[in-house]
Amino acid sequence: MSVTNLRPPSSLARCTSLAVLTVGLLIGMSPLATAADTADTAPGTVSVSGQGIQQATADKVTLSTTVHAEEPTAKEALEAHGAAVKALISAAKAQGLTLQDIITEDLWLQPVYSDDGDDSRISGYEASQSISLNVWNITKAAQVIEAVMESADNAVRLDGLEFDLKNHAPLLKRARAEAFQNARSKAEQYAELGGYTLGDIVTVNDYTETGSRTGNLPTETYAGKGTITLTPHKITDKVTTDITYKLN
Repeated sequence: MSVTNLRPPSSLARCTSLAVLTVGLLIGMSPLATAADTADTAPGTVSVSGQGIQQATADKVTLSTTVHAEEPTAKEALEAHGAAVKALISAAKAQGLTLQDIITEDLWLQPVYSDDGDDSRISGYEASQSISLNVWNITKAAQVIEAVMESADNAVRLDGLEFDLKNHAPLLKRARAEAFQNARSKAEQYAELGGYTLGDIVTVNDYTETGSRTGNLPTETYAGKGTITLTPHKITDKVTTDITYKLN
C-alpha cells in the first residue's frame, strides 16, 4: 500500500510563512499610526493683544521762543538780535535754568523787502533765533515765561509750550504690567471656551506710545507779571502687548 505525502511543497511553505509575517508586521504598525494621528490633532496656540494705559501729572515744561530783531542794515540787525538773546539767557538763568536748558533750534538772517510801485527793494534786515527753554521745576514755569517776555521788550515771542515727564520709565512699567495682565485674562478666557488650559508663553511683542501735551500762549495776551497761571496736564502713556500662549 502506498502512503500519500500531505506536507506542502517547500515553495508553498515559504509563501505561507511570508504571508503570516506580513500580517504580523501590519498588526504591529497599527499602534504607531494611531499615535501619529493623535499628535496631529493636539492643541495649538492662542494669540491675544492686551493694552495698558497709565497717567501721571506733568513735571516738566518746554517753552518755545523766538528772538527777533529788524534793523536797516544786516550789522545792526545782528547786533540788536544778539543783545536780545543775551537778555533772554540772563533772565532764564536768573530763574534757575542752566545753559544746557537753553537750546538754540534755528538761526537766520534775511533781507526785508518793501514795494515801491512796480519795484521791490531791500528796506532792512531781519535776524531771528528760535530758542527752547527746558523748565524742570514746573511750579516756576509761569515765572520763567514772565521773565523772558520782559527780558527784551518786544524782541521775544513765545511760540508755544509742551508739558511732559522727566522720566517715562515708571509710567511705562505700570502700563506694561497692565497690558500683560489684560492679555493673559483674554487668553485664559479663550482657552476655557475652547476646553483647554493655558500653557507657556511662546512669543511676546510690545509697542509703546509716550504722550505729551502742547499749548499756545499768544504774545499779545501778556499784560505783565502775575498775569500768567499754568495748570499742569496729565500725561498718558500706552503699551500694547501681543502674546502667544501654548494650549494644553
